[in-house]
Amino acid sequence: MCQTTTPRQRQVKSAKAAELTFGIEIECFLPRGSVRVGGYHRGARLGGDFPAGWNAQSDSSLHTTLRNYQAVEIVSPILKGADGLAQVRQVAAILKRMTSLTKPGIRSISTGIGPGSAISGAGAISPPHKSMV
Repeated sequence: MCQTTTPRQRQVKSAKAAELTFGIEIECFLPRGSVRVGGYHRGARLGGDFPAGWNAQSDSSLHTTLRNYQAVEIVSPILKGADGLAQVRQVAAILKRMTSLTKPGIRSISTGIGPGSAISGAGAISPPHKSMV
């Protein structure tokens, strides 16, 4: 007689969304001088209506030939849960106001989800203007 055993499955409690931390980078083209831009990984703190901890950095992968625009990467601090999502919405609204009169806008958003997670993604928010890249 052949006896089979079923391996025991161990259920691991998954993290609740409210406990997940994440960060976000928004690649965009903003009117020159609208924000102070720091070096790569040495961002300049954003003030005004931006939430605390957000900064603006240069990024060598971003280029534009549009006059009076600068390529900028807007970088979040470590965010968490509903408050973090609210900050992302707030920053998106600020950037939309900054670019609504001028058009180029947001090129892409990249996220990393933690803690210790390998989940990440990037997606275009609006198609790049043909002369942006």
